[in-house]
Amino acid sequence: MKLKQITQAGLLAIALATTSAHAHEGETHQIMSAVNMMHCDLILINVDTDELVITPLKHTGNWPDVICQHSWITPDKGKIFISTDANAAEGAKVAALHLDMVDWAQRTAHVSLESMIPMGNAGELSTIPVPTQTSPAQPIPPVPSAWFPKYAQIHGPTLLPGTDFTYLTGYTNSNIYVLNNKTNQIVRKQNFGNDSRQLHGIYFNPSGRIGLSAPYQFDLNQVKVYVPNRNTGALFQVGSITLGSRNQYAAFSHFTTWVDDRYAFIGTMQSGSTSLTPAGASVIGPSVWRLDVARMQAVRVLGPTNSVDGVGVYRPASDVAVVGNTLIVAEEDTLDGNVGPGYIAFFDISELNAPKLLKRLKPGVELPADFKVAHVISLTNDKRFAYVSSYYSNHILKIDVASRQVTKVFSSADGLDMPHGEFISGNLR
Repeated sequence: MKLKQITQAGLLAIALATTSAHAHEGETHQIMSAVNMMHCDLILINVDTDELVITPLKHTGNWPDVICQHSWITPDKGKIFISTDANAAEGAKVAALHLDMVDWAQRTAHVSLESMIPMGNAGELSTIPVPTQTSPAQPIPPVPSAWFPKYAQIHGPTLLPGTDFTYLTGYTNSNIYVLNNKTNQIVRKQNFGNDSRQLHGIYFNPSGRIGLSAPYQFDLNQVKVYVPNRNTGALFQVGSITLGSRNQYAAFSHFTTWVDDRYAFIGTMQSGSTSLTPAGASVIGPSVWRLDVARMQAVRVLGPTNSVDGVGVYRPASDVAVVGNTLIVAEEDTLDGNVGPGYIAFFDISELNAPKLLKRLKPGVELPADFKVAHVISLTNDKRFAYVSSYYSNHILKIDVASRQVTKVFSSADGLDMPHGEFISGNLR
Protein backbone atom coordinates (compact mmCIF):
# COMPACT_ATOMS: atom_id res chain seq x y z
CA MET A 1 0.00 0.00 0.00
CA LYS A 2 2.82 2.37 0.85
CA LEU A 3 4.53 1.67 -2.48
CA LYS A 4 1.25 2.32 -4.29
CA GLN A 5 0.84 5.66 -2.54
CA ILE A 6 4.38 6.68 -3.46
CA THR A 7 3.74 5.72 -7.08
CA GLN A 8 0.51 7.72 -7.21
CA ALA A 9 2.15 10.75 -5.63
CA GLY A 10 5.04 10.46 -8.04
CA LEU A 11 2.72 10.34 -11.05
CA LEU A 12 0.90 13.44 -9.88
CA ALA A 13 4.17 15.27 -9.23
CA ILE A 14 5.40 14.41 -12.72
CA ALA A 15 2.10 15.56 -14.24
CA LEU A 16 2.28 18.88 -12.40
CA ALA A 17 5.95 19.39 -13.23
CA THR A 18 5.55 18.65 -16.93
CA THR A 19 2.46 20.73 -17.61
CA SER A 20 3.20 22.82 -20.64
CA ALA A 21 1.51 25.72 -22.35
CA HIS A 22 -0.43 23.48 -24.72
CA ALA A 23 -3.37 25.58 -25.81
CA HIS A 24 -5.82 25.15 -28.64
CA GLU A 25 -5.17 27.39 -31.57
CA GLY A 26 -7.56 30.32 -31.64
CA GLU A 27 -10.25 29.83 -34.27
CA THR A 28 -11.92 32.65 -36.12
CA HIS A 29 -14.93 30.49 -36.89
CA GLN A 30 -16.46 28.27 -34.23
CA ILE A 31 -19.39 25.89 -34.51
CA MET A 32 -21.57 24.61 -31.71
CA SER A 33 -22.99 21.12 -32.09
CA ALA A 34 -25.92 19.70 -30.12
CA VAL A 35 -28.82 17.31 -30.57
CA ASN A 36 -32.57 17.32 -30.27
CA MET A 37 -32.59 14.37 -27.92
CA MET A 38 -35.79 12.49 -28.70
CA HIS A 39 -35.67 12.87 -32.50
CA CYS A 40 -31.90 12.63 -32.94
CA ASP A 41 -31.65 15.85 -34.92
CA LEU A 42 -28.20 17.39 -35.28
CA ILE A 43 -28.13 21.07 -34.23
CA LEU A 44 -25.38 23.33 -35.59
CA ILE A 45 -24.91 26.98 -34.59
CA ASN A 46 -22.48 29.41 -36.18
CA VAL A 47 -21.04 31.10 -33.09
CA ASP A 48 -19.96 34.16 -35.05
CA THR A 49 -23.16 34.85 -36.97
CA ASP A 50 -25.85 33.20 -34.78
CA GLU A 51 -27.09 31.18 -37.78
CA LEU A 52 -28.67 27.83 -36.95
CA VAL A 53 -29.11 24.61 -38.93
CA ILE A 54 -31.04 21.51 -37.81
CA THR A 55 -30.53 18.25 -39.69
CA PRO A 56 -32.50 15.05 -38.95
CA LEU A 57 -30.19 12.06 -38.47
CA LYS A 58 -32.78 9.29 -38.69
CA HIS A 59 -32.32 9.21 -42.48
CA THR A 60 -28.50 9.10 -42.20
CA GLY A 61 -27.27 5.60 -42.97
CA ASN A 62 -28.77 2.78 -40.92
CA TRP A 63 -29.72 5.03 -38.00
CA PRO A 64 -31.18 3.11 -35.02
CA ASP A 65 -34.43 3.98 -33.23
CA VAL A 66 -32.76 5.48 -30.15
CA ILE A 67 -32.52 8.61 -28.01
CA CYS A 68 -29.49 10.82 -28.64
CA GLN A 69 -27.56 12.14 -25.65
CA HIS A 70 -24.31 14.09 -26.26
CA SER A 71 -22.48 15.61 -29.19
CA TRP A 72 -18.87 16.66 -29.60
CA ILE A 73 -16.98 18.17 -32.50
CA THR A 74 -13.30 17.93 -33.37
CA PRO A 75 -11.21 21.14 -33.33
CA ASP A 76 -10.97 21.16 -37.13
CA LYS A 77 -14.79 20.97 -37.33
CA GLY A 78 -14.55 18.07 -39.76
CA LYS A 79 -16.09 15.37 -37.60
CA ILE A 80 -18.98 15.25 -35.14
CA PHE A 81 -19.73 12.43 -32.72
CA ILE A 82 -23.14 11.64 -31.23
CA SER A 83 -23.73 9.29 -28.29
CA THR A 84 -26.99 7.34 -28.04
CA ASP A 85 -28.72 5.58 -25.15
CA ALA A 86 -29.43 1.88 -24.95
CA ASN A 87 -32.98 0.58 -25.03
CA ALA A 88 -34.61 -2.83 -25.11
CA ALA A 89 -33.74 -3.34 -28.79
CA GLU A 90 -30.47 -1.39 -29.18
CA GLY A 91 -27.22 -1.10 -27.29
CA ALA A 92 -25.63 2.26 -26.50
CA LYS A 93 -23.65 3.59 -29.45
CA VAL A 94 -21.45 6.44 -30.65
CA ALA A 95 -22.04 7.69 -34.18
CA ALA A 96 -19.06 9.16 -36.02
CA LEU A 97 -20.27 11.68 -38.60
CA HIS A 98 -18.25 13.50 -41.24
CA LEU A 99 -19.43 17.08 -41.66
CA ASP A 100 -19.52 17.37 -45.42
CA MET A 101 -21.18 20.74 -45.91
CA VAL A 102 -23.03 23.52 -44.11
CA ASP A 103 -24.99 26.17 -45.99
CA TRP A 104 -25.86 28.65 -43.27
CA ALA A 105 -27.87 30.91 -45.54
CA GLN A 106 -30.10 28.06 -46.73
CA ARG A 107 -30.12 26.45 -43.26
CA THR A 108 -28.99 23.09 -44.59
CA ALA A 109 -26.17 20.71 -43.73
CA HIS A 110 -25.01 17.37 -45.00
CA VAL A 111 -23.28 14.74 -42.90
CA SER A 112 -22.20 11.22 -43.78
CA LEU A 113 -22.07 8.36 -41.31
CA GLU A 114 -18.53 7.02 -41.02
CA SER A 115 -19.18 4.51 -38.27
CA MET A 116 -21.69 3.41 -35.64
CA ILE A 117 -19.49 2.38 -32.71
CA PRO A 118 -21.04 -0.15 -30.31
CA MET A 119 -20.80 0.78 -26.61
CA GLY A 120 -22.78 -2.07 -25.05
CA ASN A 121 -25.56 -4.58 -25.52
CA ALA A 122 -29.26 -4.16 -26.19
CA GLY A 123 -31.30 -4.16 -23.00
CA GLU A 124 -28.27 -3.40 -20.81
CA LEU A 125 -29.72 -2.23 -17.51
CA SER A 126 -28.57 0.66 -15.34
CA THR A 127 -26.83 -0.23 -12.08
CA ILE A 128 -27.36 3.10 -10.29
CA PRO A 129 -28.16 2.56 -6.57
CA VAL A 130 -31.52 4.11 -5.70
CA PRO A 131 -31.64 5.86 -2.31
CA THR A 132 -34.72 6.56 -0.25
CA GLN A 133 -35.74 9.92 1.15
CA THR A 134 -34.60 10.66 4.70
CA SER A 135 -34.74 14.48 4.69
CA PRO A 136 -37.44 16.93 3.57
CA ALA A 137 -34.62 18.95 1.96
CA GLN A 138 -33.94 16.20 -0.59
CA PRO A 139 -36.84 14.33 -2.17
CA ILE A 140 -35.87 11.40 -4.38
CA PRO A 141 -37.03 11.32 -8.03
CA PRO A 142 -39.10 8.35 -9.20
CA VAL A 143 -37.68 5.24 -10.87
CA PRO A 144 -37.20 5.14 -13.79
CA SER A 145 -36.50 8.83 -14.47
CA ALA A 146 -33.78 11.04 -15.88
CA TRP A 147 -31.75 10.43 -12.72
CA PHE A 148 -32.44 6.70 -12.62
CA PRO A 149 -32.67 5.56 -16.25
CA LYS A 150 -33.69 1.99 -16.94
CA TYR A 151 -31.06 1.30 -19.59
CA ALA A 152 -27.38 2.10 -20.08
CA GLN A 153 -26.24 5.61 -21.00
CA ILE A 154 -22.89 7.10 -22.06
CA HIS A 155 -22.10 10.65 -20.90
CA GLY A 156 -19.40 13.30 -20.45
CA PRO A 157 -17.39 13.36 -23.72
CA THR A 158 -14.10 15.17 -23.21
CA LEU A 159 -11.15 15.65 -25.55
CA LEU A 160 -7.63 14.99 -24.29
CA PRO A 161 -5.67 17.95 -25.73
CA GLY A 162 -2.75 17.15 -27.98
CA THR A 163 -4.08 13.66 -28.77
CA ASP A 164 -6.75 11.98 -30.87
CA PHE A 165 -8.61 10.67 -27.79
CA THR A 166 -12.12 11.31 -26.51
CA TYR A 167 -12.98 10.06 -23.02
CA LEU A 168 -16.51 8.97 -22.15
CA THR A 169 -18.03 7.56 -18.99
CA GLY A 170 -20.76 5.00 -18.48
CA TYR A 171 -23.08 7.03 -16.30
CA THR A 172 -25.11 3.93 -15.50
CA ASN A 173 -22.09 1.78 -14.55
CA SER A 174 -18.43 2.29 -13.63
CA ASN A 175 -16.80 2.15 -17.06
CA ILE A 176 -14.50 4.75 -18.62
CA TYR A 177 -14.04 4.54 -22.39
CA VAL A 178 -11.31 5.95 -24.65
CA LEU A 179 -12.26 6.60 -28.27
CA ASN A 180 -9.73 7.24 -31.04
CA ASN A 181 -11.28 10.12 -33.00
CA LYS A 182 -9.45 9.24 -36.21
CA THR A 183 -10.01 5.47 -36.35
CA ASN A 184 -13.49 5.57 -34.76
CA GLN A 185 -12.50 2.75 -32.42
CA ILE A 186 -12.72 2.26 -28.66
CA VAL A 187 -9.10 1.67 -27.78
CA ARG A 188 -9.50 1.17 -24.03
CA LYS A 189 -12.13 0.46 -21.40
CA GLN A 190 -11.30 0.82 -17.71
CA ASN A 191 -13.32 0.21 -14.58
CA PHE A 192 -12.21 1.37 -11.12
CA GLY A 193 -15.17 -0.18 -9.34
CA ASN A 194 -16.86 2.10 -6.85
CA ASP A 195 -14.26 4.80 -7.53
CA SER A 196 -15.57 5.30 -11.07
CA ARG A 197 -19.26 4.71 -10.35
CA GLN A 198 -21.73 7.17 -11.93
CA LEU A 199 -19.24 9.63 -13.38
CA HIS A 200 -20.17 12.36 -15.83
CA GLY A 201 -16.88 12.61 -17.68
CA ILE A 202 -13.14 12.90 -17.06
CA TYR A 203 -12.13 16.53 -17.56
CA PHE A 204 -8.53 17.39 -18.45
CA ASN A 205 -6.51 20.49 -17.67
CA PRO A 206 -5.23 22.62 -20.60
CA SER A 207 -1.95 20.69 -20.86
CA GLY A 208 -3.79 17.36 -20.80
CA ARG A 209 -1.65 16.02 -17.97
CA ILE A 210 -4.30 15.67 -15.23
CA GLY A 211 -7.96 14.68 -15.37
CA LEU A 212 -10.73 15.21 -12.81
CA SER A 213 -14.02 13.34 -12.59
CA ALA A 214 -17.51 14.68 -11.96
CA PRO A 215 -19.34 12.41 -9.43
CA TYR A 216 -22.88 12.46 -10.83
CA GLN A 217 -25.18 10.84 -8.28
CA PHE A 218 -26.52 11.15 -4.77
CA ASP A 219 -23.92 11.26 -1.99
CA LEU A 220 -20.95 10.94 -4.34
CA ASN A 221 -18.68 13.62 -2.90
CA GLN A 222 -15.19 12.78 -4.12
CA VAL A 223 -13.57 14.09 -7.29
CA LYS A 224 -11.16 11.45 -8.55
CA VAL A 225 -7.79 12.59 -9.89
CA TYR A 226 -6.25 10.81 -12.88
CA VAL A 227 -3.05 11.00 -14.88
CA PRO A 228 -3.47 9.82 -18.50
CA ASN A 229 -0.96 7.97 -20.63
CA ARG A 230 -1.07 10.23 -23.63
CA ASN A 231 0.12 7.45 -25.97
CA THR A 232 -2.22 4.63 -24.97
CA GLY A 233 -5.07 6.55 -23.32
CA ALA A 234 -4.81 4.54 -20.10
CA LEU A 235 -5.74 6.36 -16.89
CA PHE A 236 -3.93 6.06 -13.57
CA GLN A 237 -5.89 7.10 -10.51
CA VAL A 238 -3.60 9.12 -8.25
CA GLY A 239 -5.96 10.26 -5.55
CA SER A 240 -9.24 12.01 -4.78
CA ILE A 241 -10.44 15.38 -3.52
CA THR A 242 -13.36 15.41 -1.08
CA LEU A 243 -15.90 18.21 -1.38
CA GLY A 244 -15.95 19.04 2.31
CA SER A 245 -15.19 16.41 4.92
CA ARG A 246 -16.32 12.92 5.84
CA ASN A 247 -18.96 14.33 8.17
CA GLN A 248 -20.10 17.36 6.19
CA TYR A 249 -19.89 17.32 2.43
CA ALA A 250 -21.35 18.49 -0.87
CA ALA A 251 -22.36 15.97 -3.53
CA PHE A 252 -23.76 15.29 -7.00
CA SER A 253 -21.78 17.20 -9.66
CA HIS A 254 -22.44 17.55 -13.37
CA PHE A 255 -19.22 19.08 -14.77
CA THR A 256 -15.70 20.01 -13.72
CA THR A 257 -14.26 23.22 -15.22
CA TRP A 258 -10.53 23.99 -15.33
CA VAL A 259 -9.18 27.56 -15.27
CA ASP A 260 -5.50 26.60 -15.62
CA ASP A 261 -3.31 23.55 -15.08
CA ARG A 262 -3.62 23.65 -11.28
CA TYR A 263 -7.08 24.94 -10.41
CA ALA A 264 -10.57 23.83 -11.41
CA PHE A 265 -14.12 24.66 -10.29
CA ILE A 266 -17.06 22.36 -9.67
CA GLY A 267 -20.70 22.90 -8.68
CA THR A 268 -22.89 20.53 -6.66
CA MET A 269 -26.60 19.81 -6.77
CA GLN A 270 -27.67 17.71 -3.76
CA SER A 271 -29.70 19.60 -1.17
CA GLY A 272 -29.98 17.20 1.77
CA SER A 273 -29.27 13.77 3.18
CA THR A 274 -30.53 10.48 1.74
CA SER A 275 -30.39 6.86 2.85
CA LEU A 276 -26.92 6.74 1.26
CA THR A 277 -25.60 9.46 3.61
CA PRO A 278 -23.43 7.89 6.35
CA ALA A 279 -24.80 7.99 9.89
CA GLY A 280 -23.81 11.22 11.60
CA ALA A 281 -22.94 13.00 8.34
CA SER A 282 -24.77 15.91 6.74
CA VAL A 283 -24.99 17.36 3.22
CA ILE A 284 -23.93 20.99 2.77
CA GLY A 285 -26.31 21.69 -0.09
CA PRO A 286 -25.83 23.21 -3.55
CA SER A 287 -22.44 24.93 -3.63
CA VAL A 288 -19.38 25.79 -5.75
CA TRP A 289 -15.83 24.66 -4.94
CA ARG A 290 -12.35 25.47 -6.20
CA LEU A 291 -10.17 22.39 -6.62
CA ASP A 292 -6.39 22.57 -6.16
CA VAL A 293 -4.62 19.51 -7.61
CA ALA A 294 -1.25 20.56 -6.19
CA ARG A 295 -2.59 20.37 -2.63
CA MET A 296 -5.37 17.87 -3.42
CA GLN A 297 -7.85 20.13 -1.64
CA ALA A 298 -11.24 21.71 -2.26
CA VAL A 299 -12.16 25.18 -0.99
CA ARG A 300 -15.82 26.18 -0.88
CA VAL A 301 -16.39 29.41 -2.80
CA LEU A 302 -20.19 29.55 -2.57
CA GLY A 303 -22.65 27.85 -0.25
CA PRO A 304 -26.42 27.59 -0.56
CA THR A 305 -28.72 30.60 -0.33
CA ASN A 306 -32.48 30.74 0.18
CA SER A 307 -32.78 34.17 -1.46
CA VAL A 308 -32.99 34.80 -5.18
CA ASP A 309 -30.74 37.81 -4.59
CA GLY A 310 -28.47 36.03 -2.11
CA VAL A 311 -24.72 35.54 -2.43
CA GLY A 312 -24.74 31.80 -2.94
CA VAL A 313 -26.24 29.01 -4.99
CA TYR A 314 -30.00 29.55 -5.15
CA ARG A 315 -30.85 26.42 -7.15
CA PRO A 316 -28.63 23.35 -7.71
CA ALA A 317 -25.43 24.23 -9.60
CA SER A 318 -25.62 22.18 -12.79
CA ASP A 319 -22.57 23.83 -14.38
CA VAL A 320 -20.04 26.57 -13.70
CA ALA A 321 -17.68 28.66 -15.82
CA VAL A 322 -14.95 31.12 -14.90
CA VAL A 323 -13.84 34.10 -16.98
CA GLY A 324 -11.15 36.10 -15.20
CA ASN A 325 -12.62 36.94 -11.81
CA THR A 326 -16.18 36.26 -12.93
CA LEU A 327 -17.85 33.01 -11.90
CA ILE A 328 -20.95 31.97 -13.83
CA VAL A 329 -23.33 29.42 -12.32
CA ALA A 330 -26.08 27.63 -14.26
CA GLU A 331 -28.82 26.82 -11.74
CA GLU A 332 -31.39 24.14 -12.46
CA ASP A 333 -34.16 22.78 -10.25
CA THR A 334 -34.67 19.11 -11.16
CA LEU A 335 -33.07 16.95 -8.47
CA ASP A 336 -36.31 16.38 -6.59
CA GLY A 337 -38.09 15.07 -9.67
CA ASN A 338 -39.95 18.34 -10.19
CA VAL A 339 -38.88 21.26 -12.35
CA GLY A 340 -38.77 24.91 -11.31
CA PRO A 341 -37.51 28.12 -12.92
CA GLY A 342 -33.90 28.24 -14.13
CA TYR A 343 -31.44 30.97 -13.17
CA ILE A 344 -27.99 32.09 -14.34
CA ALA A 345 -25.87 33.80 -11.69
CA PHE A 346 -22.72 35.94 -12.08
CA PHE A 347 -20.32 36.44 -9.16
CA ASP A 348 -17.15 38.45 -8.59
CA ILE A 349 -14.64 36.00 -7.08
CA SER A 350 -11.59 38.26 -7.04
CA GLU A 351 -11.63 37.45 -3.32
CA LEU A 352 -12.46 33.76 -3.01
CA ASN A 353 -13.44 34.11 0.63
CA ALA A 354 -15.76 37.04 -0.08
CA PRO A 355 -17.59 36.50 -3.39
CA LYS A 356 -20.01 39.20 -4.54
CA LEU A 357 -23.20 38.68 -6.51
CA LEU A 358 -22.99 40.72 -9.69
CA LYS A 359 -26.33 39.65 -11.12
CA ARG A 360 -28.69 36.70 -11.14
CA LEU A 361 -30.57 36.49 -14.43
CA LYS A 362 -34.22 35.60 -13.79
CA PRO A 363 -37.01 34.19 -15.97
CA GLY A 364 -39.37 36.91 -17.14
CA VAL A 365 -36.77 39.59 -16.47
CA GLU A 366 -33.45 39.02 -18.26
CA LEU A 367 -34.36 35.48 -19.38
CA PRO A 368 -37.35 34.20 -21.38
CA ALA A 369 -40.41 34.00 -19.15
CA ASP A 370 -40.70 30.22 -19.58
CA PHE A 371 -36.99 29.50 -19.06
CA LYS A 372 -36.31 26.47 -16.85
CA VAL A 373 -33.31 24.22 -16.13
CA ALA A 374 -30.07 26.10 -16.82
CA HIS A 375 -28.21 22.89 -17.64
CA VAL A 376 -24.89 23.51 -19.46
CA ILE A 377 -22.52 26.46 -19.98
CA SER A 378 -20.32 26.55 -23.09
CA LEU A 379 -17.77 29.34 -23.58
CA THR A 380 -16.41 30.69 -26.85
CA ASN A 381 -12.63 30.54 -27.23
CA ASP A 382 -12.25 34.27 -26.58
CA LYS A 383 -14.47 33.93 -23.45
CA ARG A 384 -16.66 36.81 -24.65
CA PHE A 385 -19.82 34.76 -24.80
CA ALA A 386 -21.39 32.03 -22.70
CA TYR A 387 -24.04 29.75 -24.17
CA VAL A 388 -26.47 28.33 -21.59
CA SER A 389 -28.85 25.58 -22.63
CA SER A 390 -32.11 24.16 -21.32
CA TYR A 391 -33.33 20.84 -22.64
CA TYR A 392 -36.55 21.31 -20.64
CA SER A 393 -37.76 24.68 -21.92
CA ASN A 394 -36.11 24.26 -25.36
CA HIS A 395 -33.65 27.14 -25.11
CA ILE A 396 -30.06 27.87 -26.04
CA LEU A 397 -29.13 31.37 -24.83
CA LYS A 398 -26.11 33.42 -25.90
CA ILE A 399 -24.94 35.76 -23.13
CA ASP A 400 -22.36 38.54 -23.28
CA VAL A 401 -20.13 37.81 -20.28
CA ALA A 402 -18.98 41.40 -19.71
CA SER A 403 -22.42 43.01 -19.83
CA ARG A 404 -24.27 39.93 -18.52
CA GLN A 405 -26.95 40.46 -21.14
CA VAL A 406 -28.65 37.87 -23.32
CA THR A 407 -27.80 38.71 -26.92
CA LYS A 408 -29.50 35.81 -28.71
CA VAL A 409 -32.34 33.43 -27.84
CA PHE A 410 -32.79 30.15 -29.70
CA SER A 411 -36.05 28.38 -28.84
CA SER A 412 -38.67 25.93 -30.04
CA ALA A 413 -39.60 28.53 -32.65
CA ASP A 414 -36.21 27.79 -34.22
CA GLY A 415 -36.78 24.03 -34.11
CA LEU A 416 -35.24 23.21 -30.71
CA ASP A 417 -36.88 20.18 -29.10
CA MET A 418 -35.05 19.01 -25.97
CA PRO A 419 -31.63 20.36 -27.06
CA HIS A 420 -28.78 18.64 -25.25
CA GLY A 421 -25.09 17.80 -25.47
CA GLU A 422 -23.81 21.21 -26.57
CA PHE A 423 -20.15 21.36 -27.61
CA ILE A 424 -18.26 24.26 -29.21
CA SER A 425 -15.38 23.49 -31.58
CA GLY A 426 -12.05 24.26 -29.95
CA ASN A 427 -13.34 23.38 -26.48
CA LEU A 428 -12.39 20.26 -24.55
CA ARG A 429 -15.94 19.56 -23.33
